[in-house]
Amino acid sequence: MAIGLNAQINVMKFAQQHLSALKLDFVENYDDYSRNYDSYQAVHAFPGSRVPEWLEYKTMGDSVIIDLSCPPTSPLFGFIFCFVNDKWPKYDEWLKYDEFPNYYKKFKLKFTISAGEDDAGEDKKDSIEVNMYLNSMYTRGDHVCVMYDQRCSRYLSRRSQNLSRFQIKVTPWWLPDFLNEESEERMELKGFGVSLISTFKYDSFVRQMKLRDSGGRNRIF
Repeated sequence: MAIGLNAQINVMKFAQQHLSALKLDFVENYDDYSRNYDSYQAVHAFPGSRVPEWLEYKTMGDSVIIDLSCPPTSPLFGFIFCFVNDKWPKYDEWLKYDEFPNYYKKFKLKFTISAGEDDAGEDKKDSIEVNMYLNSMYTRGDHVCVMYDQRCSRYLSRRSQNLSRFQIKVTPWWLPDFLNEESEERMELKGFGVSLISTFKYDSFVRQMKLRDSGGRNRIF
């Protein structure tokens, strides 16, 4: 429980820092994303087999419907994602190697946003791909991964500005050899979650955490 809460706090802090920078007219430039994507994201993994309750939208599948019929209180908002995976494929085979505990495995995640059909009857779909590293120490069994990616979040928030309802579908791959893009293999998720984050939501979360703080003995913020 403490590990999951710590992951929630850290990823929400990272998202808040990004949103705060945008409020100050921070100029975004992701030209180096393909090389330095890890600098644009917060990724936290821990043992578990279910999407945490604090995620607004949850499924055991690979897609959720986002309802924006009541728009967020702030025009600047982002998307926090959660994935539940089982043990890495070929994990037992990799155990033969002493260096295995230090391995970082690479994910590729394709997010597709769908908003029904256009006037011609064609599906209105757009997609973006996200890269992500995950230390293999978290993959010895079922594990939960929570992440915020700045580039992906901004893409989705802009794309959804004039939508009241849309679907987000994720298609995951992993790369046995992260230096070889052609080595990718499809993965099946055991759970998928999405939560919208804004400055207002973050401030509310901080207040809740401070109320839970018993006299400041376990101060988090």
